[in-house]
Amino acid sequence: MSFPKLLSEAQRDEVLRVAIEKQVPLTATVRSGARWIVSKSRFLPRVAGSGLLCIEPPTLDPIHGEVGIGFAQEWEPGTTIGVSFRRGHHKCLFATTVAGRQRVAVNAETRKDAVLIRRPEAIEELQRRAYYRTIVPPEAPLTARLRLGAERQAFEAAVVDVSVGGACVRLKEAPREAPSGGAPFIVTIEGTNCAPLSVDALFRHSRLDEGGTVLWGVQFVGLESSGGRQTLNALSRLVTRLTRINEAREMS
Repeated sequence: MSFPKLLSEAQRDEVLRVAIEKQVPLTATVRSGARWIVSKSRFLPRVAGSGLLCIEPPTLDPIHGEVGIGFAQEWEPGTTIGVSFRRGHHKCLFATTVAGRQRVAVNAETRKDAVLIRRPEAIEELQRRAYYRTIVPPEAPLTARLRLGAERQAFEAAVVDVSVGGACVRLKEAPREAPSGGAPFIVTIEGTNCAPLSVDALFRHSRLDEGGTVLWGVQFVGLESSGGRQTLNALSRLVTRLTRINEAREMS
């Protein structure tokens, strides 16, 4: 099973200590109006006073393409961000707020611009296998309804595979043009023995399957926040159930 685990205070402090020491890369998500903006950064080997951590100024994730142009990466103090990073065979997630920016010394010779974020009160940890795509078995089909941005234009689809990180869906009727990279969706997944599950997502790519049907890839976002934890748990349960069905079929 692969469900989120809330780290103890001692575990949280040790995980952060190692991440800072090794300057571990991280992904940060920020909500900007109706959009989610995904950025890349890393921990800096410097603690900026009590209760604060330093990370590199963020760079926009390529997922956004031209859509991301014009979105300021100058996070204002008080901005809420979701942070995720790898730790061995696990992924750690937490939500925090931006405290400001300053230039910090990372060693005796080097000073860098840094974003200051508040030390998280809690960190959740999830096995990275939950982010591996699981094929949706024919005996447990899932459908998806994708509502696009503020327009709320909806598309019906069948889910081909799914993970905690995203999904691939087969559209019943595709538009003439695919959305721009990073376009925001609300994806609602339903199926037998699966209560409707809605999650924020970003458009990643479009391709054709062997039969010429349009497939879309979407990335789930916003799961690091306190409001997203229930969705994270539900996705974890769904992926675990599908994995067990697939494993049972392979053994039969």
